[in-house]
Amino acid sequence: MNRLVFWAGLALALLLGGTENSRFSLLPTKASACDYCLLTQGLSPLETTHGFGFRVDGRYTRLNSVFSGSSEVENHDNEKETHFTTQFTGFYNASDRLTLIAIMPIPRRSVSLTLENEPGHDDGEAGDGHADEHTDELVHGHSAPGTAFSAGDLNLLGRYTFFSKHNYQQSTLLAVQGGVKIPTGATDKLDDTGEFLDAHIQPGTGSWNFLAGLTFNYVKNRFGLTSSLLYSINTTGESGDDDYRFGNWLNAEVTAKYPIVSGKRNLFLSLGLNGEFRGKEEINNVTLSNTGGEVLYLAPGLQFMFSRRFVLEASVFYPFYHNLDGSEQLGEDFKSFFGINYVLN
Repeated sequence: MNRLVFWAGLALALLLGGTENSRFSLLPTKASACDYCLLTQGLSPLETTHGFGFRVDGRYTRLNSVFSGSSEVENHDNEKETHFTTQFTGFYNASDRLTLIAIMPIPRRSVSLTLENEPGHDDGEAGDGHADEHTDELVHGHSAPGTAFSAGDLNLLGRYTFFSKHNYQQSTLLAVQGGVKIPTGATDKLDDTGEFLDAHIQPGTGSWNFLAGLTFNYVKNRFGLTSSLLYSINTTGESGDDDYRFGNWLNAEVTAKYPIVSGKRNLFLSLGLNGEFRGKEEINNVTLSNTGGEVLYLAPGLQFMFSRRFVLEASVFYPFYHNLDGSEQLGEDFKSFFGINYVLN
């Protein structure tokens, strides 16, 4: 709870800390690189105040490092997860203040590992940390390689702009958002041995999650700053035959943007500080100690605007700080992102 209060306070301070005459400083605020955490939420409707459109983006995440707190430890089994997600986002600006958003991810997730052939390590003896898929000593619970590829969970969001101020030199917008994640994704995919894949590899979570947050957008002359805060209250879902609950998570981010090419077409350079707080997870009402923690990312990127209707974006999320709970937890090496935005009307 103390961690959650800290992250919420820091993110809210960044979100609300600027005024129309202030200069913004970039401070680390965010938390989460897990693929199911909506780290990239699609084209900000605050930048598209009229009409409707869609976004298609691809995200690739690799996890191949193991952490104990903030220290990296040996990855004994060379365990690796890869997540490639194609995400479709549709947005409709019902009015100048209200935007409706639907997000459907289609993930392809895989895990590979090499079990060491040592006595007591893969023969099913108690305490080996790998034989029992429910033991709390697992990194993510993988006992065999496997891949899952299908549609994930549908997210529905509404965003309402309650503060808007514009003049010739600057623009300030502040919006509240809320929504729900609907459990439309599969939770029963199998690994290469015919057993259920770990919950982190399943396309869906099986749970109804409730989302709430704030979004801030500030533009002055050629300089732009966006910041967002999104919190998810997660219910108990399923993974294979087990009840599984992902911990509540908090995402926050601040990104500065500046045009390096201006004219009929514009090229923007962006730099973001992003992060995520993850609560502990539960399987069959048992808390897993090797889950939860914080991750901070530095996210440089480019945005190319062909016109008001057509925008390309690309960025890389580098996790420069991990603080993961437990003695062994798999952490991200990097995350990359590419998006195409098109406004239909």
